[in-house]
Amino acid sequence: MFDYTSRYANQKKLQYERRDGRIVSYAARRILPARESFDTLVDVYLGEGQRLDNIAALTLGDPQLFWQICDANGVLNPFDLMSGVGKMIKVPMPGRQMP
Repeated sequence: MFDYTSRYANQKKLQYERRDGRIVSYAARRILPARESFDTLVDVYLGEGQRLDNIAALTLGDPQLFWQICDANGVLNPFDLMSGVGKMIKVPMPGRQMP
């Protein structure tokens, strides 16, 4: 259902049967991990025009791991994290995060 790099890759897969008999598959709700559970690899100062996928590619080696940076900073929406030009964000240690 999800690529192995997805934040939902290890979530339990559930199904719901509709009244018309169709089966709807979905992932169980994912709870955001506590910010303090992450060790920091590096702090990144957000400059004008930076993108989270580029930061993830440079620091974690894969642009699709942007969600790990979101988790380490306690946000669900990547746009919320990137809205603060001039602030520091935490990039977590690679291999520590579990989706």
